[in-house]
Amino acid sequence: MSCQNFIEFEPDALKVITDEKTYKMLLDPTYEPIIIILREGPLTVTALTKRYNAFVDKRGTNRGLSPEVLKKEKKSEMTIYRYLKDLKKFNLVIEAGRCIEPGKKSTKAIYSRTARMFYPKHSSNDLKDSEKIDKHIDILSEIIIMYKPDQKLSKSCLSALVKKIVLFSDTEAASIFEKHSDAISALTKDQSFDKMGKILTNLGSIILMLNAHLFEEDLKQCFKKG
Repeated sequence: MSCQNFIEFEPDALKVITDEKTYKMLLDPTYEPIIIILREGPLTVTALTKRYNAFVDKRGTNRGLSPEVLKKEKKSEMTIYRYLKDLKKFNLVIEAGRCIEPGKKSTKAIYSRTARMFYPKHSSNDLKDSEKIDKHIDILSEIIIMYKPDQKLSKSCLSALVKKIVLFSDTEAASIFEKHSDAISALTKDQSFDKMGKILTNLGSIILMLNAHLFEEDLKQCFKKG
């Protein structure tokens, strides 16, 4: 007889991820299957392990991995439990309740995502990290000069503009996800976090194109005829 779930936790509709280490956990092929599987709802370690192994088996088969390699990809309940502990440290997974089997005193923990959707967003610290920005701007400016050799480009102006654009794009995209989190969660439930990242990149580009007039004066200040 299967046990009865007693859920004590309701995941948030949306959780904004600003920490780089947390976002890397979402993309890690070891942990990503757990996050994807838990989109469907809370599970015990036993149930999660079965689905995890089925997930990696299908993924590996699609990638053309040999049976020997696929066998190594499968994990034990102990390993899945350890992965859950790692995800809990980053507040991506939580113990949501207990599974109680009739006639037995022992119970099993049930694990859930902390949010139905995770949205990656640049943190204010990232935007203030002048060393990171300047390193990117040096490369970016050189490429832009190759594209527009007749223009004189101000690197300091470009750095400020990039920060402004990133902040605007992230804020607008986050607003869309917050207003329509349930609909977007259902729409993207089968997408990997890598694919979601590409979707967000394209969304950011469209948002900027629709609002290009907001940055026209900034661009004129950064670019001048040589």
